[in-house]
Order: sequence, then structure tokens, then C-alpha cells
Amino acid sequence: MAAMGDPEEKASTHSYMVDGKHFVDQNQVQLKERVKLVKPILDRLLEKDILVPEMYDTIEVEKTSYNQMRCLLHKVIFPGSNKVKDEFCRILEEKESNLMRELRGLKYNQVSLQESAESGETPGARKLGME
Repeated sequence: MAAMGDPEEKASTHSYMVDGKHFVDQNQVQLKERVKLVKPILDRLLEKDILVPEMYDTIEVEKTSYNQMRCLLHKVIFPGSNKVKDEFCRILEEKESNLMRELRGLKYNQVSLQESAESGETPGARKLGME
């Protein structure tokens, strides 16, 4: 695995880095609150040798999806490298595609609204030809 700061590490995280911060770090609250398909995600992480069976069992016994995600993030994903976070994101895109699309779009929409405010435009005015 690449060490933090290696070019290989930076290249692998490009699409999940936003404003110098990883997508998982920026969206941890939403991920804890909104990911519901935790067991299929655990299965994929186990299949990819990111998760060991003992940790799988530890996470699975948590009673709610919120607690399962909290345990997964704090015990496996955050302590891992950006490559681990990237793989977690790829699995989320497969298992929770609507949520991922929404969270990734949310950041885009926030930037668009900020740019509109700075330029004095009404949001969406450019699309409607109302500049």
C-alpha cells in the first residue's frame, strides 16, 4: 500500500478529494445517518480484505444502521489510508448509489450557489437565459 503523501496515494484519491479533504471525512455525519445497506457493504469490504471477520462480527451486532456505520467508520475506514476510503466510496456508489449521487451533487450545488451569490446572479438564471 502507498504511504500517505506518495504520488500513487494522491492519484488514487483524486475523484474523492474535495477542497483538500476526502469525501468520507466531509460527509461522515450524512453517511452515519443515511446509509442503510450496511451488511452488504460489510460483505464487500470483507471480500476485498479491508475488513477481517472478527471486525465484521463486531460491527454486525450493533443494533441500528447508524451504530453500525459509526463503528465501521471509526474502527476501519478512518484509521485506514485514502485507498481504503476510496474503496469504501466505490462500494457506496454500488450499494447506495442514490445517496452518493445526492451527496456528491450537494457539494456541486453549494459551489454553484456560492459562485452565483458572488457574481450577483440569481441561481439558475444563466441556464434560463435571464442574466
